[in-house]
Amino acid sequence: MAIIRAFHDGMIAHVCMGGNISNSFSVTVGVKQGCVLAPTLFNIYLAVVTLLARYESDVNDSIAVNYHLDGNLLYPQRLKAKTKARTSYVFDMQYPDDAAYPAPNLQSLQRNLDTVNSIYSAGGLVLNASKTEVLPIEHNTAVPILPFTIGDEDLKTAESFKYFGSILSVTCDTKNEIQTRIRLASSSFEKLSKRVLLNRHLTVQTKIKVYHAICLSILLFGSETWTLYKAQIRRLEGFHIRCLQAILNITWHDRILHVTILQNASTFSIESMIVRR
Repeated sequence: MAIIRAFHDGMIAHVCMGGNISNSFSVTVGVKQGCVLAPTLFNIYLAVVTLLARYESDVNDSIAVNYHLDGNLLYPQRLKAKTKARTSYVFDMQYPDDAAYPAPNLQSLQRNLDTVNSIYSAGGLVLNASKTEVLPIEHNTAVPILPFTIGDEDLKTAESFKYFGSILSVTCDTKNEIQTRIRLASSSFEKLSKRVLLNRHLTVQTKIKVYHAICLSILLFGSETWTLYKAQIRRLEGFHIRCLQAILNITWHDRILHVTILQNASTFSIESMIVRR
């Protein structure tokens, strides 16, 4: 520890702008840029701050997840067996450069925000209120939503926002997500149409491989988390069939069954692809 502190104690820096160098100033927060120890030190520091915030939080303000490691995963009756079922409490979900803080109700969320803000502030970190949004899931509209705050700053309450490429909404509905996925996949299909997908000098097998690698990857991004209904599956299947018809140079006047189109393209239906994921 003494060696690591010796690397950072008394650290000074200059700012170079337009060929001019500023006067030196002391650096009391952060690690050295380019230092091989910097990533490890930051990960340790962030883990400690996160654990402190978790210890200060009430377990009733977290999301309880009941699970078991034996038997059928989709058999909820087994979760009632206290001897085999386990419970984990989710306080936060951290990603590379983001974090999500779930809570069972509005009051719990504000308490969690206060706890995290106090712990992070004590550790020299600042929560950016302008980049923080609140998404109330299945909220009772009869109860007004009071503004959530970080310190003295109010947080924006959103009805939906994009997170890691997926659309999250207050109703947990995948309608907007399906529309976005179809629009993005359709755009990629159009960009590839002239040179690849509708190019008569390429084989159908090559076109289908490109279609799978790009268009279907965009269309089914995050589909493992979707809860789909028949109407939504029909929309996805309709887009899939239209793309295959264009690749195979088939029109609706040909009156070819969808099953035959899938067989000719050596591919599967959208529903089958989602189930296989």
